[in-house]
Amino acid sequence: MKRWEPFVWPLAAVAAGLAAWQLGVRWTGTHIFPSPMDVQRGLAHLAHKGVLLRYIGDSLGRVGVGYVLGITCGIPLGVVLGWYPAAHTTVNPAVQMLRPISPLAWIPLAIVWFGVGDFAAIFLIFVGSFFPVVVSTASGVRNIPDVFLRAGSNFGLSQVGLLKRVVFPAALPQIIVGLRISLGVPGWW
Repeated sequence: MKRWEPFVWPLAAVAAGLAAWQLGVRWTGTHIFPSPMDVQRGLAHLAHKGVLLRYIGDSLGRVGVGYVLGITCGIPLGVVLGWYPAAHTTVNPAVQMLRPISPLAWIPLAIVWFGVGDFAAIFLIFVGSFFPVVVSTASGVRNIPDVFLRAGSNFGLSQVGLLKRVVFPAALPQIIVGLRISLGVPGWW
């Protein structure tokens, strides 16, 4: 690979995407979908008014709150579902039924429940991040090799100690996978 390729190919791909976008808008003659130049003018207008950074900060704040809520609720529930078979048998069907629903499909309910505002957006981000985290955490806990659990028990660890010193560290790689997947869930970005 030549030294210039890691820089030129991504720039070429972005330029081709922008050109296709511009040609698509011109070819269809739509006035609803903006062209790249319209977007650039709109961004310049917002920056000139001094509100662009505030809008970006507000959006990132909603994403941060929703994502952190999804993690703080999803990881403990996933640990419980992975550790206790009865909880898994009881709750997992509901999780598996709700999990494939796109965050975009939750928009009407979010508007009815929370109105049009920050809470609805935070809820949508929460839903988009919650289910991948729950599923991956439960899978990580359920798939811990029995030899790890027996070794922890042989060393006299209590249930809490076993969860803290064996289960969570062993499941952490799968939990991180869930965190990465939930960041890429389409519909809430």
